[in-house]
Amino acid sequence: MRLLLHATDHQALRLDLSGVTRYDRDGLFMLTGLHTVLGGLGVDFTITKLSEAVQAGITAEAMEHRLPLHPE
Repeated sequence: MRLLLHATDHQALRLDLSGVTRYDRDGLFMLTGLHTVLGGLGVDFTITKLSEAVQAGITAEAMEHRLPLHPE
């Protein structure tokens, strides 16, 4: 993250969450915060390859349309 904030040539971040085994509301708040902050910095932030735990958490909180989800 520090590199992202100081480098001018990094304009996109793809976050692969396929290895996540536990996901709760703290994780959801972290993802929505990242989406907000990185968007404000002009960084194209995309969440890819969701694990079953992440998909279940996002669905349970009805956040499918509020997060930049692009499963590959």
